[in-house]
Amino acid sequence: MIFFILIALSILIPVLVAWLNSDDSPVANAIVAFIVSLIFGGIVMFGVAGISSMATDNDYMVSHVDSQKYDLQALNTGDSGNYYLGSSSSDSSRSLNYIYEKPNKGNPYSVVSSADGDGSRVFQDITKSSDKKPYVEERNLYKTIWWVAPFEIESGTVYDFHVPKNSVIENYKLDNK
Repeated sequence: MIFFILIALSILIPVLVAWLNSDDSPVANAIVAFIVSLIFGGIVMFGVAGISSMATDNDYMVSHVDSQKYDLQALNTGDSGNYYLGSSSSDSSRSLNYIYEKPNKGNPYSVVSSADGDGSRVFQDITKSSDKKPYVEERNLYKTIWWVAPFEIESGTVYDFHVPKNSVIENYKLDNK
């Protein structure tokens, strides 16, 4: 809302300046209005940018969420189990690697993908007795700062993985031999 009010003011002030200087020639009025609008518009834009940069995570409001759910496909390694998630890290970034089935009008296909490890959650909530298959829920979050502008400013994707109980192994080492 503040954004629209400031834009309206940046248009009205040059018009008022040009109207108040009606004694001068039209060319002089246009030049004065142009200079005033540049100066005032620059001040307004720097102000909006400054206010927006001061926003914290508490100031954001989720405007809506698009959610899609995909069945995970297992990698059968010939061992006694199936693997649904793989993890990797490079420098300071971590990722979760997975394969899921994407529906395509009766002809589904497999997609290999990865998700940011820091922005993902893993739930070990699938039991052998349940009818659920392991799946990933991809949620696209659309956020806004309501007091700056009523439209979406930032979006992000969150991944929730639902895998069988006791299937996540931590603190393991791979032997390269």
